Amino acid sequence: MTDRTPQRECSCLANCSRVIQHGLEKIFAKIGNVVGHHPWATIISSVAITLLFGFGFLNWTTESRVNKLWIPQNTEAEAQSEWVSDTFGFETRTEQILLRPKDKGNVLQVKYVKEYWTAHYLMVNYSSRALPGFEEEFNGTYSWDGFNGSNSMCQRLGPFCNMESILDLVGYDEDIIDHMTDETLLAILNDPNITMEHDLPSIIGGLQYDEDGEIIGGAVLAGSYKVEAATIDVDNSFIDPSREEWEIEVAQRILDYPFAQSDVVPYFAQAFSEEFGKAIGADGMAYGIGCFLLITFTAIALGKRDYVHSMMGLACCAILTVGLSILGSYGLAGAMSIIYTPLSTSLPFLVLGLGVDDAFIIAGEFQQQIKDHLLKGQANLPAADLLEETMKHAGVSILITSLTDVVAFGIGASTVLPALQAFCLYAAFGVFFVFTLNVTFFAACVVIDHRRAMANRPDCCCCFKLKETHYMFPELVVSTQTDGRSDDKENNNNDNNSAVVRHSYCCCLHKLPTEASRKMFQLIGEKLTQLPYKIGIMTIFTGMLAVSIYGALQLKQDFKIEWFLPDSSYLQEYYAWQDEFFQTGTPIFIYSKDIDYFAYKDELLDCNVLLHNASYLDGSAYDWHLPFWRYVDSYSIAVTEDNYYQTLQGFLYSSSGGQYNGLIAWKNATNPADGLKGAFMIGGYKESAVIDAEAQVDAMYAIREDMETIVGDNSDIFGFTFQMLFWEQYAVIAVEFYRNLVLAICVVFGIALILIPKISAALLVLFTVMCTIVDVLGFMWFWGLTIDAVTVCYTVIAIGLAVDYSAHVGEGFMLSKAPTKPEKVIDALYRIGSSVFNGAFSTFLAVVAMANSQTYVFRVFFRQFFLVTLIGSWHGLIVLPVLLSWFGPNSSVDVTDEDEEKEDEKQKSKQKEIEEEDAIQKQSEGDTEKTATIEMNTVKTEQDEDVAAANEDEAV
Repeated sequence: MTDRTPQRECSCLANCSRVIQHGLEKIFAKIGNVVGHHPWATIISSVAITLLFGFGFLNWTTESRVNKLWIPQNTEAEAQSEWVSDTFGFETRTEQILLRPKDKGNVLQVKYVKEYWTAHYLMVNYSSRALPGFEEEFNGTYSWDGFNGSNSMCQRLGPFCNMESILDLVGYDEDIIDHMTDETLLAILNDPNITMEHDLPSIIGGLQYDEDGEIIGGAVLAGSYKVEAATIDVDNSFIDPSREEWEIEVAQRILDYPFAQSDVVPYFAQAFSEEFGKAIGADGMAYGIGCFLLITFTAIALGKRDYVHSMMGLACCAILTVGLSILGSYGLAGAMSIIYTPLSTSLPFLVLGLGVDDAFIIAGEFQQQIKDHLLKGQANLPAADLLEETMKHAGVSILITSLTDVVAFGIGASTVLPALQAFCLYAAFGVFFVFTLNVTFFAACVVIDHRRAMANRPDCCCCFKLKETHYMFPELVVSTQTDGRSDDKENNNNDNNSAVVRHSYCCCLHKLPTEASRKMFQLIGEKLTQLPYKIGIMTIFTGMLAVSIYGALQLKQDFKIEWFLPDSSYLQEYYAWQDEFFQTGTPIFIYSKDIDYFAYKDELLDCNVLLHNASYLDGSAYDWHLPFWRYVDSYSIAVTEDNYYQTLQGFLYSSSGGQYNGLIAWKNATNPADGLKGAFMIGGYKESAVIDAEAQVDAMYAIREDMETIVGDNSDIFGFTFQMLFWEQYAVIAVEFYRNLVLAICVVFGIALILIPKISAALLVLFTVMCTIVDVLGFMWFWGLTIDAVTVCYTVIAIGLAVDYSAHVGEGFMLSKAPTKPEKVIDALYRIGSSVFNGAFSTFLAVVAMANSQTYVFRVFFRQFFLVTLIGSWHGLIVLPVLLSWFGPNSSVDVTDEDEEKEDEKQKSKQKEIEEEDAIQKQSEGDTEKTATIEMNTVKTEQDEDVAAANEDEAV
């Protein structure tokens, strides 16, 4: 069967699509006509409407609370965390100091203990005021334990501050430490009478033992300090004004101290936020770099390398379109009370890439329309008519990609993760404004720029006219002059015989061939239709897909908080030491609410048994309930329902029960008969049980199932740890990740099927999009990425971009009038290939400045966008044309109708009238000079429409 053999397609689908296609073309043609006739009015109205959306900033809402961003709302863990926080207060703020010898040697030497003592007192002997703006609410100064009469912040266990370090063993007296020997220090550490109440592995990392089990060395000294939190909610952010300032200043004080023999790393709660904030700020200039690169590239890609047609002004208009789109989308989101999250900081880069992509399509098609009409001998069409023809094709093309992007983001917005939901909505609004402003504001800029060029005014200084005429397509002008035939291909392509000089403002760029990128893709298309190249490309494609499938299957869920820190942050060393020397399991708490504790005696005892015996727990149990009943039995106290709480209080006041006071919250401590607000016991997960995200989800479900076995459906006794808030995310994020992929791909296929009305072509577009996504997922694994909330966001974006690269080529193939499939491929790549490539490369330029980002969010953003632009353009510009040349439909989409034929006749008639008017004018003026070009004749409409517009522009 030859390429010319007709193929049977669904006529109903084709008819439906034809109606939609023609309807959309008429709509966009009308838009182009209106914008072309009224460009300044369009610009003013577009800017005004966008600025009106800017008033949405008055309702701007930011959100930085972790539990409101990355935690699925209305989950079991969220409800439990709220009760725990209300009953026992927010989690205490844990501060730590780690010390390691500079030579990485044995830390169990007195000289290192002395330096730890110095770090300790740098912390405890320092006070500071509250954050600026909160001095009245939190007056005075604050310190660890009331230094110099300041307010004490430490969490107290009885009269003592809750802290643990090697100083608890050797003492806090400097003189004693000064006179201590290394042998004495080891003797203390090996004395069970001294160490029995201390957990040595938690204060000395990397302990080393001799063959007799005696401690002989260690790697790191660690101290932990618990601070009572005084957290308040300010504008959807949890802050602790009286603690945060102290934490920042103390951390810096320790970092600045010149320790002679050791490296000291402080970890304070607020220090993490500070380090993360510094990274975000440092990456802010990346956006400016991206803008500069895009302006430069846009001017190079679209410009004709001379003073008049450099396109520098139009490139700036494309960037301005992006800026207005960001303003409008952010304003709309603010008006709808959609939260702004730290993840949304990457949106300007997304909008920048997508906005310039659409600008390339419009500007490239406008230039192609000028060339096409020159070839038809219609050199003097008004700018409005050119834009009308441009928008008829380019408008539909960018509508396809914009619509699929919006739908993909809409699917992503159905997530239960608030941060991801907000990000997808912001992105959808951004795409909407990019599309709307490109077909209005930017299209109007194209018309004005064309009028400027026709008036022979320089691009960067349009206040005056050049004496020497500059042509956009001088080679076409020459051929027209040579033999009067605009359709003479030999002359049209003969640049070497040009009588009209191509002017350049930069060295010898004028010597570059015209439309180099289009001709390059025409050459690529010719190569892609040859069998050896097809075989080579499909071999590479198949191998790449196989490798990517392997990588995608290895992709796992994982997330570590330190990923959000800059690589150069001192806290990276803290986390590295923690991982190497202090790997411990995660604590698990069994909480009980306001229940009848006497009646639930057996269930609470069973909870103690669970903590000791569950296979996924480490067997530890810090429990008040069992010791209480042992206390009762040892003193033969008869406990009844009436005296239970009084007896419990007596136990807690005793020497054996005093240590458990922190595990119980009374309704009214002065009247124990009122009962308890809540209580808890503490165990621990084995390290192997929570080693990664998948294991953590299993661990969460395991404790819940075991608790249900003990207490049934009673939710007043439950197992919980604050890490479960994130585990709830892990439980849903993988499911949502793959669900969003499947739904987005299905919707993409539906849209492609309607707008590309050949099932075979739509299926090939869908296939290349799917292969792009698989390849991106596979190479994500090779690049060290995992499935987490950040990568899920950017994968949704990747779907939209993958559609862009394939849909344009698929539509170009279907609109081609060439008779055979190989010729259709060549024609499609010649017409649209360079625009697709420029769009992909511009997206890459928008994010390339983030390649060396110190921030995880931006670094992932770069990696995924790099992958999707490289792999997406490979599939759209190379693989898809090969597949279309083999399996694509033979027939084209019929985009002509009676209205178009009438419009064609109208344009020919108008061109004839213009030429007659030119001839009469030249004869009456006695103009004997031969015109240099048909292209640069005075542009007129029936009433000299464009001349008047140009004069109006000059006046403006």
